Amino acid sequence: MYIRCFVGDRPKQWVQWLPWAEYCYNTSFHSALQSSPFLVLYRRDAPRLLSYTRGSTRMDAIDEALMDRDQVLMIITDSLQWSQERMTSEYNKGHRDVSYEVAYQLQLPNLVKLHDVFHVSLLKPHKGPPPTFPPFLPPVDNGHVILTPYTVLRVCLTDDQWDILVQWTATDPDAATWEWLETFKHVTPAYKFEDKLFLQGEAVVMNSIAHRVT
Repeated sequence: MYIRCFVGDRPKQWVQWLPWAEYCYNTSFHSALQSSPFLVLYRRDAPRLLSYTRGSTRMDAIDEALMDRDQVLMIITDSLQWSQERMTSEYNKGHRDVSYEVAYQLQLPNLVKLHDVFHVSLLKPHKGPPPTFPPFLPPVDNGHVILTPYTVLRVCLTDDQWDILVQWTATDPDAATWEWLETFKHVTPAYKFEDKLFLQGEAVVMNSIAHRVT
């Protein structure tokens, strides 16, 4: 790209100045190398070229040649920088800055025997004002949560079989599940029911019952 720019500026002279273009390319910083090709190859910085001041020599031919050299080097450097900026711009058109959060480290109570890093798929946003103290967490046995009933929201009579809608401790009412009454009593014998629940129970047929205690 920089050769194309230089040829456009010097269509009849670019061949004789090609070594200077090569010099500028090899001594310029390359983002892929994080260095210049000259420094990578020779393990030292390239020799520094001093700018020429007009009239420093008595020979007009040398004076003109050195002035042309400085002008050509400036054109080559500008063309190379423009080329690099254009390639960077074209590359960035198909890319965008994206950051991903795949896991969070949570501050858990000291007595909780759980790893404190959770994948985002296991978490959900908190709704409402932030809690002033850590919420109660259900007990865990060998990595499995032991569900304990918080309250029974509804009861329903289905073909002479009582089903109950249970809200579990440390869960929202939306996460309540329907359970068979007899199975629930067997698993949680200490739970005390309110008699009014069964007096107000619904006598309907339930075609789908979710998540039962086993």
